[in-house]
Amino acid sequence: MVTIDGIGSLNLVKAEIDNTLKQAETAIEMYADDTENEAKLKLAIELFRQVRGIFRLIGLPGATMLISEMELLSKDVFDERNDDNEIQLAALSNAIIILNHYLEYVHIKQSIFPALLITTINELRVIGKKSFVAESSFFAVNLNVVRDFSVKSSSAVDLSDIPILSRRLRLMYQVGMLGVFKGENPKTNFRLMLRALQRIDALCGDVPMG
Repeated sequence: MVTIDGIGSLNLVKAEIDNTLKQAETAIEMYADDTENEAKLKLAIELFRQVRGIFRLIGLPGATMLISEMELLSKDVFDERNDDNEIQLAALSNAIIILNHYLEYVHIKQSIFPALLITTINELRVIGKKSFVAESSFFAVNLNVVRDFSVKSSSAVDLSDIPILSRRLRLMYQVGMLGVFKGENPKTNFRLMLRALQRIDALCGDVPMG
């Protein structure tokens, strides 16, 4: 599948997505008022499926995962066909609201930041009796980067000192990060964070833990 830039492409299709989600929200509300009207629930499922396809195409992983959970939970409600579905329907309505807010965030901030949707995704998964999605699900790291052992490695450190050194390095990193958040001399504070990470990396040594 071809993936298009998520932020730029969202600007082109956001109005269409907003309209589709509004239709789905109305369909869910109408089904909640009359659970005999299964056509409305089927319509919501189809609309969720359409939006999921758009999200996958333009490359919005968090939104894709959330709309997939919404689609699956809707199918569960349809398959169960009982009146004890207030929790599921309320969760679906809430998820639509959250998704709308998220899309507005992406549109304004020009940043996809998929982890913002983890809480809502897990709320739906709990209702569907599924395991949690980890908060690190959307975190990617390049493990092929060559590590620099120019800083003293753990082989030259007394193992009993590592807990103390680790706490000091964590504090160093947090001080730098706080300075970045406050906008206080970002370059200096980024370097402070980098030094802390380099020393932590060296403490790990050339072992799998690294």
